[in-house]
Amino acid sequence: MGVPTATRGHPARWVRTQGRRGCPTAFSRNRPTFRWNENDARVRIGVCSDVHGRHDRLLAVLAAMAAAGVDERWCLGDLVGREPVTAELVGAASQLDLLIAGNHDAWALGPDRVVARGRDVFRLSSRALASRHGIDCWHGSPRHPLLGFLTEASAARILPGRPLGSLGLVGHTHEPALFVYDGAATRAVRPVPGESYDWLATGAFMANPGAVCGNPRDAASWWLIVDIDARVMRWHRKTFGSEEAAAACL
Repeated sequence: MGVPTATRGHPARWVRTQGRRGCPTAFSRNRPTFRWNENDARVRIGVCSDVHGRHDRLLAVLAAMAAAGVDERWCLGDLVGREPVTAELVGAASQLDLLIAGNHDAWALGPDRVVARGRDVFRLSSRALASRHGIDCWHGSPRHPLLGFLTEASAARILPGRPLGSLGLVGHTHEPALFVYDGAATRAVRPVPGESYDWLATGAFMANPGAVCGNPRDAASWWLIVDIDARVMRWHRKTFGSEEAAAACL
């Protein structure tokens, strides 16, 4: 299975990875424990999702991430919306260190469509999953990477099979959320902007940063910082002057 990787200022590229053959249950003696690569330990990652064509919003979020001192900036898909892809959107997206495709990207562009050429060649693919610094990413959900919705019910089925100490990231629902499995039960948490949420080595976690644009219940832009060294997550919410007009992202 190919997954996209990228470094800042360079295009994403596809690499071959080993497919997973199934996950042990929560009570298996062989249940895996997540282990960090030493080089990943000091990375702080800014994560956003669901831009839906709003390059102005994406630029504002990326600037806020840079001001917060993140090392990498990721987007979990749905870069495009219903409008044609613009040079401004491609320029904003070229600042990302990791981009996976969402369903809108796949519908609009098709597999492996080149949308810009030059020094920063930028590609979108219909594949909607990636793994970087030991963190698994999907646009939708682990079971349905492109179109799935990770809800509390589906998280309760998925998280018991995930390695202890692991973190997965999803988008697509437009709702900021944290799902926590503690070895016995799964619970959903509605994140409060600015508060810190521990990512414990004794549990399994899935997080949704929320939408840059497109949540009809909240016109603000949401994003997330993942601090691998401190094992802490913190959500951020940025408001704009005319939120009623800005909410029409789709």
